[in-house]
Amino acid sequence: MGCHVTGPKTRVLDGKNVLNKGVQCESCHGAAAAHVSDPKVRTGLVKTPPSATCEECHSSRGPHFKGFWYDAMKGLVHPAP
Repeated sequence: MGCHVTGPKTRVLDGKNVLNKGVQCESCHGAAAAHVSDPKVRTGLVKTPPSATCEECHSSRGPHFKGFWYDAMKGLVHPAP
C-alpha cells in the first residue's frame, strides 16, 4: 500500500468503504494541492512519469513482482482524464 498512496500508509475507512483504495494520482504524477484547488493549474505535475517513477515500486521489493516492462504497460494504466 505504501507505493500506492501519498497520505496515510494504512487504509482510511468511511464505514466499510476504503477511501484510499487503488493508486492515487499523486503517487505517479506529483503533488497536486494547487491543481485540486484549481484544475487549470498544472505546475509541478508530470503528465507522463518516466519508467524510474514506476520502478520505485514495481521492482523486486514488491511481494508479487514478476517483471515490469514500462513501454508495454504504460498504455494500460488509465485512460486520459
